[in-house]
Amino acid sequence: MPKSSPPAATPYKVVIGILLLALALLGYLYGSVLSKQESSEASQRAAKLESRLDIVNAELEACRQQPANATNMQGMLDNLRQSLAEMRTRYQALAASAPGEHSDQDIIIMDSEDRLSINILGEILFGPGSSRLRPKGRQLLTELAQHLTPVPGHTVYIIGHTDSVPISTEHHSQYPSNWELSAARAAAVARFLLAHSSIDPSRIAVTGLAAHHPIAGNDTAEGRSKNRRVEILIGPELYAAR
Repeated sequence: MPKSSPPAATPYKVVIGILLLALALLGYLYGSVLSKQESSEASQRAAKLESRLDIVNAELEACRQQPANATNMQGMLDNLRQSLAEMRTRYQALAASAPGEHSDQDIIIMDSEDRLSINILGEILFGPGSSRLRPKGRQLLTELAQHLTPVPGHTVYIIGHTDSVPISTEHHSQYPSNWELSAARAAAVARFLLAHSSIDPSRIAVTGLAAHHPIAGNDTAEGRSKNRRVEILIGPELYAAR
């Protein structure tokens, strides 16, 4: 009796087999896609961490350098103080030799740990109601410019001040108030110093404060004379705005 052949696979079983193979293939492909995606995300996270590490290292390096920078800055300020003191000594000797032309009070230097303030009385710099520099004012600023060396982290603030007397009718068209006059005088000093020193213009700030920051009373001629001044303040950045 001849052997019978095995029954042929039914279409149903063939379809099931194909589906199982397809699912297995999809599972493999899906796993491969996930693996690539996870690898990409891991690479992005690593790049972000490396970038953050660079920032932290830079901050640490800046912290390490701070003591050295502070020491260097303090040394430069001390040198500037010494130079200004020598300049004032020479000016006092000049005032003693020509009392009618100069006064030892024409320059007032005040300093603290992190800033210097040089007040130059207005009479030596300008005529009444004017922002045009006088010859002796130019002479004084020329010598001062030789000592104004840049100090890291510091700005040169040039601040104009006036007394409380209103602007006269003669000058009112050019300077409507003491605000305009004080600002124009500060700007004139700034332009002169920039032309005769190595100061970076980006390290200079100019402002006019009119009569609102007096150093003496405005009820006497002597007090008003002291208040008419240009202040050159060497201090930390944005100091004047604090």
